[in-house]
Amino acid sequence: MSRSSYFTLLVFSIFLVSSTICSGQERIGFDINSRLLNLNASFNYHKVFSTHFIFSGGIFFGAFGKSEVINNPQLLVNNYQIKSPFPTANIPLIDSTGTYNLLEYNTSGKGIGLQIGLGYFYEFSVIHGLRFNLYFKNAYVQSKYRGFYQSIINGTGKFHRDKFNHFVSAFSFEMYHTIRVSGKSTFCYGFKLPYYFSIDKKHFDPITTKDLFSGFEPELSIGITYVVGKCD
Repeated sequence: MSRSSYFTLLVFSIFLVSSTICSGQERIGFDINSRLLNLNASFNYHKVFSTHFIFSGGIFFGAFGKSEVINNPQLLVNNYQIKSPFPTANIPLIDSTGTYNLLEYNTSGKGIGLQIGLGYFYEFSVIHGLRFNLYFKNAYVQSKYRGFYQSIINGTGKFHRDKFNHFVSAFSFEMYHTIRVSGKSTFCYGFKLPYYFSIDKKHFDPITTKDLFSGFEPELSIGITYVVGKCD
């Protein structure tokens, strides 16, 4: 499947499922999320079905944090090839002063994506409740890369900066405490626990969870939802 097909599949799934579920309350939601090194947001549509279950779909965008991978220079001396997630960045730098191999690097990422998922909510009272969601997320991101390359011969180094565009996916478990603030508006706060993995290994192939968009990357989240209507 091509990279663009993932977005097409998600969009089709959102409209297909939303058109076949026609009972219960409808809400739109907005939330802001952070790992203290980033800030991103999402807009979602929520449809209640089967009393306590929710179908959700939406869009998310923004910055998704930073990562740094630092290695021991002795690895290069022992002829170990250090690899970043970006294949073209792993090629040694060669100029008139010698050959420089990748030693350490850092990245930051921003992007936009679609998500689709199911959820469950339970209300303790008229005001307080809990909501759980499990999303599948797919995003097109741009990773800013800064690598340090070192010469095995004399120990001198060079920096190289680049930008890489690629796709990533994630399964994200989310939990919120919900607080009703009016007849239609509900405030919520909680956390997201996305697990990222690559669907675009030709352009992004991480080998360690220290990399951004690789493994669990939890976020704190606050948001609000608003009732927009019901299906008859």
